[in-house]
Amino acid sequence: AIHLNFLFTTAGLYAVMVTGAVGRLLTIPYEMRIMPYREVIEFPIPFLAILRQASYSHATFILWIWTIERACATIFVSDYEQKSRFYISYILNGVFIPGSYLTAYLIVTGELFCLFFLRIGLCLISGALQSFRLLIVYNVRRLARLTHHVKRHPDEYSLSLRVQLNENVRSMKKIEFGVYLLSCGLAGGLLLIFTAVNSLSSPYQFEKLQWTSCVGNLIFAFFILCSAPWLQVAIAIHTGDIPPILRFFLCKR
Repeated sequence: AIHLNFLFTTAGLYAVMVTGAVGRLLTIPYEMRIMPYREVIEFPIPFLAILRQASYSHATFILWIWTIERACATIFVSDYEQKSRFYISYILNGVFIPGSYLTAYLIVTGELFCLFFLRIGLCLISGALQSFRLLIVYNVRRLARLTHHVKRHPDEYSLSLRVQLNENVRSMKKIEFGVYLLSCGLAGGLLLIFTAVNSLSSPYQFEKLQWTSCVGNLIFAFFILCSAPWLQVAIAIHTGDIPPILRFFLCKR
């Protein structure tokens, strides 16, 4: 089954996303001038912007969080499923969630240049995606070598290790599509915003820049929305608890 560390880190993502959604909803009255304000630096507008931006930052960081968690599963493959090792998810959430809010704070306050963050974000997404794929390839090859070894020299330890390794490979392949989907959406949104910031530099093009950034943020939100149910369904199928609506489409009782 999917390890609890993966579920805890994903729960951390959902918590940040929900907080960001609340921030976006509370920002709407200010954007529509329903709530009067003099300047955008007035409280709570910057605070709400930080909540919103943190959800984008953490959506990028979560790719590395999942990759690190699966790397830990690879390192401790012999007994990872049997032992909780909750400290892994505690450390990952404890480092990356505050890091997401710190990154958001630096962006909103102007301490972190937007173009720099976009470049770093693209590198983070690409690196996490490649690392995740390499982990799958490594585990598949290791499983193949171990299977070959067991056929020639069967022993209890190798058989047990093969079961655990096979479980790790299955877990990674179950969430693989969700990771790809989220990565493509994040990269697409960042590229769109990055291109707009570079090309629409004239003050007369500020409105176009705003609209392009809005479209980029919508791409972010759409792919996050699409990938979340897929990961949920993948976990459900993996654990044997298929959601009722999916059972209906699969014609299963």
